[in-house]
This record gives sequence, structure tokens and C-alpha cells, in this order.
Amino acid sequence: MSKVWNTVECNWFWRVTAGFIFGMALGYIVSAIIDAATVNNAPPVVSSKVEALNSPVAVGGSLDVRITRDKHQSDCTVKSERYTTN
Repeated sequence: MSKVWNTVECNWFWRVTAGFIFGMALGYIVSAIIDAATVNNAPPVVSSKVEALNSPVAVGGSLDVRITRDKHQSDCTVKSERYTTN
């Protein structure tokens, strides 16, 4: 290895610069691999409380509820879906 390195005709500045650039690229690649391999098992949203706002409800009336959610991850959006049952 030292034979190959000694045959390169450049001063110490270009050797240090090339080593720095190579090190930065290698660090970026290793960081990207670690980020891709990391698994996050935490749920994005946790429902913490459901409460009725108008209880008791008359026959044929509507029940108003308040649902409180805690968002634990900032990298995903929260989508609400509403549905009713009898």
C-alpha cells in the first residue's frame, strides 16, 4: 500500500483534502445505512381520552363526543376518520 501511495505525486495539502473528502463521504454513507436500519416501534398516535359532551341523549338525538389524542412522532401526519353506528 505504501508503494502506491508514494507514487502519487502531490503535496501534503491534496492528500489531506482527499482523505477528508473520503472520510466525509464514508461517514455520510454509514449514517444513511444506520438510519435505514433503525426501526421505530412507537405508535404515532395514542388515544388517551373519549368523553361525551351531551349526556343523556334523547331518542333520535345526536351524541357529541370529544376525543383527545397524543401525537408522539412528528414525522407523520394525523388523519381522522369519522363514522357512526346505531
